[in-house]
Amino acid sequence: SFDRPIVCEPEFFQDKKDNLIKEMRNYLGILKNVHSGADLQASAAAVGNSLPGGARGYLGYVTSHINSPQILPFLEAAVEARTEIAHSVVGNRDLLYLDVALENSIRAAAERGVGSAGFGAAAFMGPLLQNLCLSKGDNEEACYCLKAWNSLPGSVRSGGRPSREEALQAVAVLNRVRRLLSETSGGCYVAMSVKH
Repeated sequence: SFDRPIVCEPEFFQDKKDNLIKEMRNYLGILKNVHSGADLQASAAAVGNSLPGGARGYLGYVTSHINSPQILPFLEAAVEARTEIAHSVVGNRDLLYLDVALENSIRAAAERGVGSAGFGAAAFMGPLLQNLCLSKGDNEEACYCLKAWNSLPGSVRSGGRPSREEALQAVAVLNRVRRLLSETSGGCYVAMSVKH
């Protein structure tokens, strides 16, 4: 369990009450926006002029196609928007919120589209691996996985019927991706379960 027992009585600080209430209301607003899907729209609006020029077109496409049935173009545009803002995120809270909102939108779109895509879901792998490279701090292995995936024949990456050799290459790449995801989730589990 991640719960820790309460070992002392809470202390009340009258001078911090108003600020705490303000912060909790702000947090509640953020939660409501996240669950309503408005966080991407709000984050995009809040960025204003600090948005790098190369990201504007991608972000415009993403915000206007949030619930589009065309998942792959949405994923590609959202990942490209994240790529364009990646170098400007440090020290810019609005861009950081936009980056988090884009990542959340990518995850939601992939989950929404994978069920109906059938073998075409293989086309999602490239953008999703690129997204993982952007999200992961130590991303060397993720970048190698992306490079290996992109080196596969186009028919394999789009979900077509591969030859025997192409299928073996794809399985090798997918095993590498599986190991990466296993190590990443294992590291997260260890980090969250460490007792202080």
